[in-house]
Amino acid sequence: MANPSLQIGNGKWAIKEDSLLGYTELGNNIAPVEIDMTRASAGTRVNSSGLVETVELLGSEEVTGTNSDMSGANSWVGGLGSLDFNINTTVANKMWCNFTTGNQQVILPNTLTIGKTYFVSLTARLNSGTATTVQIGGFTSSQASNSVFNIIPTSTTTTYTGYIVIDNTSLSIGVITANNNGSDYEFDNVSVKESTKNDLARVNYTGSTSSLLAEPQRTNLETTSASGSYGHAPASEILAIAPDGLNTAIRPVPDTTSDRYNASIIGGTYSSGDEVTYSWYRKRFSTPVFTGYIGDLGVAALVNATQVGVTTEIASNINGYDRFSATLSITDGSINSTLRFYFGSVVGIGNSSVAYWGHQLEQGSYATSYIPTSGQAGGVTRVQDTFTKTGISDKINSEEGVLFVEMAAFSDDLTYRLLSLNDGTTANRMYLGYVSASNTIESVLRVSSVTQSVLIYDVTNISKLTTDNLKIAVRYKLNDFALFINGIKVGSDTTGNTFSANTLNVLSFDSGSGGDNLEGKVKQLQIFKTALTDSELIALTTI
Repeated sequence: MANPSLQIGNGKWAIKEDSLLGYTELGNNIAPVEIDMTRASAGTRVNSSGLVETVELLGSEEVTGTNSDMSGANSWVGGLGSLDFNINTTVANKMWCNFTTGNQQVILPNTLTIGKTYFVSLTARLNSGTATTVQIGGFTSSQASNSVFNIIPTSTTTTYTGYIVIDNTSLSIGVITANNNGSDYEFDNVSVKESTKNDLARVNYTGSTSSLLAEPQRTNLETTSASGSYGHAPASEILAIAPDGLNTAIRPVPDTTSDRYNASIIGGTYSSGDEVTYSWYRKRFSTPVFTGYIGDLGVAALVNATQVGVTTEIASNINGYDRFSATLSITDGSINSTLRFYFGSVVGIGNSSVAYWGHQLEQGSYATSYIPTSGQAGGVTRVQDTFTKTGISDKINSEEGVLFVEMAAFSDDLTYRLLSLNDGTTANRMYLGYVSASNTIESVLRVSSVTQSVLIYDVTNISKLTTDNLKIAVRYKLNDFALFINGIKVGSDTTGNTFSANTLNVLSFDSGSGGDNLEGKVKQLQIFKTALTDSELIALTTI
């Protein structure tokens, strides 16, 4: 079989800012080919260690030399008001700051860039006095919420992390506090690195299997995703290690009169026919366990909504957690109320028997990857993933070839998910995609806006749903078109033209017009410059 002229995935994933690295096979050599990725927001994935993480790239350390370990008193200066600070003489390389009444600060004079986001990490401990809020970032008492984060150090040395967007003309990192009345704090191990979270592809892992995530735009309306926004709080709670590896999951202990706690109360205006999906992570520690229910206005039976179903989204491979989701179809167009989501343990039997984390409510028919929130009004939006590669006429033979993809759709809703070779327009394109309204796979080839070939196959004949992992290939050649799925030739056409030489020069994860974006988990994608034989395509697409 001929080598593909373009190949991504199949165990050969790599990412960098703004690009996914595909690969061209050159004999036994592998050379990177950048495929542009666009998403103007952060996104999460399950990494190869089985943990949920935000995908980001960190720049070089901005705090260098003696500044990083606090070993040089001359590296730090008081910035606002009088401040007594020194390098501890008993424990080397640790800085003690004594904050008196009023706004105080200590400044690290490193120049950062306005508008950029930085990841900040430091250790802190209260040595004496009363713990109050310490503000990291900014140089006045009033700052934009995204330019600072706050900590309250305790008597135990703790590592604190956060993100700040530099929006002040004083390009430094500072610690600001107010009315601390002489409290002594110890600070150490300060690290500041530029953070890039947008425009990064997400390679998601399920066990040892990796897939590229291409998801639609969604907003998590739950504003406190780790714990949920309490309406009826548990009598007490125990923290547990969450799917992201932090000690932020909630193990509720019910009181004597209630077997539940209300993890989320989310208001909103919905129209008849709207679908909303609630998802959460759950880990059992013992049985029995009350897994919870979903209702409108807090009643056990659903009002103004029909529950479509509750399914396990992810098997127990994320720190022992399963991910569940429930989809509601709104049946009352006048609903403007609160959806409540109840979880808990059986009173007196299974106290703290279960941990919950990662609460998410999004408008749509299925759950997407976790979108972290921490109090943002209106929730947090993850923008749609888009992928494209232009200027690759040398990778595509317009006159004949094969487009192959191994992927799974997220859901069988009434949308298209398309992948195309095109010339930047819809006039000349060959696209391959899912049509979930009919649970079919189709390939269409159009030359100068004239349809030359249409191949459609009902995937239920060989697979349960389009949400199963499928290997799909389409061959195009003058008077020779064929569609192969999971090792079976499912359609052919012996009449039709193809493109003139060098017509196709774009690979896009959409219809070729920027719409009908591909939504799914892509394991691998290959382009061949030759029209492979039936036997080769059967071998290529066999699961």
